[in-house]
Amino acid sequence: MDTGTIIVSVLSSTTLNGILTVFLTFRWNSQKARQDLLRQKLEELFIAVQNFECLFTDAILAYNRVPPEQAEAEIAKSEHDRSALRKCQMLVNLYFPDVRTEFNVWMDRHESTIDVLTSSNPDGNGLRVPKRSDRLMEALRDFTAASETLENRLSEIAPTLLGPKLHIIAPATKHKKTTK
Repeated sequence: MDTGTIIVSVLSSTTLNGILTVFLTFRWNSQKARQDLLRQKLEELFIAVQNFECLFTDAILAYNRVPPEQAEAEIAKSEHDRSALRKCQMLVNLYFPDVRTEFNVWMDRHESTIDVLTSSNPDGNGLRVPKRSDRLMEALRDFTAASETLENRLSEIAPTLLGPKLHIIAPATKHKKTTK
């Protein structure tokens, strides 16, 4: 082999290795960026669901402690955050379609609870359900159960966003024999 062939072979090999390294680095960085984005969006969704559940449940429970005219305002305030619900829906639709079923059940239970509160009223204004109504408490339990199911489902998909786990194996240590 002559020197020119060796130089061309080395340069070709180096160039090919460089291109491969750049490609693999780009791919790894892209996957990492997507993984980080999904993790961030999952955290946003989880927090939004929990926050809305707390606000809504507090409003329903407040309904049992306040005069009817104030109860209306409390319930209206719980629905105030339609933007939070829209944010949850957007995150589910764009990033987590696998949880759409659980999310839809959660939304249905929310709407069912509101329906129980307004069902006795022919014009849909005001609240006519007796305080501590069995129907209301059952609807609230169903909503809470749906929230738990949704949160559990979100928790189940979290590990998949962490990617393959790296197992770092500590080097074996040499043990000295002690003599007596």
